[in-house]
Amino acid sequence: MQIVEQQIVEKIQTLSEEEREQVLRYVEDVLNKRRRKQTLGEKIHNLTADVSDEVWEKIPSDGSEQHDHFIYGTPKK
Repeated sequence: MQIVEQQIVEKIQTLSEEEREQVLRYVEDVLNKRRRKQTLGEKIHNLTADVSDEVWEKIPSDGSEQHDHFIYGTPKK
């Protein structure tokens, strides 16, 4: 057993039955959150969470309409 796992087991052994059940529920919650698939909105939020306001302000508002201009440098339509 790894050192951290061994430390966890030793600490759990000092808990009451009720406290052990609380720990078990916590561990199950953590595992369930990891298994649950993210929604598209959650994925987008996670990908863009660290983008600063300054960067968002630099993104062109007509990017989808003028994508050829922004990608290839063609004149705006």
